[in-house]
Amino acid sequence: VGTVRHLLFAVGVSSFVLAFDAPLAPAGQQLFAIHQVQHLLMRLLGPMLIALAYPWTVLRAGLPTRWRRVLRDWGNRRSVSVLARLLTRLGVSFVLLIASLYFWQVPALHNAVLAIPALSLLAHLSMALSGLVFFAVVFDRRDTPQGAIHSLRILALVGVILSNILLGALTTLKTVTLYTGYGIAALRWGLTPLADETIGGYTIWGPSSMVIIAAIILVFNGWN
Repeated sequence: VGTVRHLLFAVGVSSFVLAFDAPLAPAGQQLFAIHQVQHLLMRLLGPMLIALAYPWTVLRAGLPTRWRRVLRDWGNRRSVSVLARLLTRLGVSFVLLIASLYFWQVPALHNAVLAIPALSLLAHLSMALSGLVFFAVVFDRRDTPQGAIHSLRILALVGVILSNILLGALTTLKTVTLYTGYGIAALRWGLTPLADETIGGYTIWGPSSMVIIAAIILVFNGWN
């Protein structure tokens, strides 16, 4: 079991590294489709695998004593405790996960992300953190009342699939180019800008939903 958890954590971290580093990151600045692969890795696959590894206790124990003390002091603050309880509610984490994608897919914001490195980092960190919080709640080993009701966890995952289908369909079936920040870079890859966005829409629609289907199976197995 320990070896499996180590493997899950290693692959999850590797997903983040792949999403944030070359060659995927530079390609994501040129192709909308590759950018959506980045989102898939940093928002869904990486967080899901890391949450499945349940690394929180080990990571905390591995920190220097000074950092553990700082975390304990911060955790004892009422405001931090209230915020943590709020963010780890299933409904709140679900909304944050959906919003982290939909918000940054607004064409004007998405184009701005391509042009401003600091905004790109903010967008990607918000996706990664929302994914980690959501999957930590979904895969929480505790039953109610400490953890969320298992049927609601599955319902939330189904909601994520529906959101993927909706956004993917809207991106795939449109007939105009919306994400002009990529310019004509797609032509160097043998694609028209519209074809590039269509492939990106299918990425949101298909592979992203397959990751969530795997999560549904795992939650249902844990429920039983």
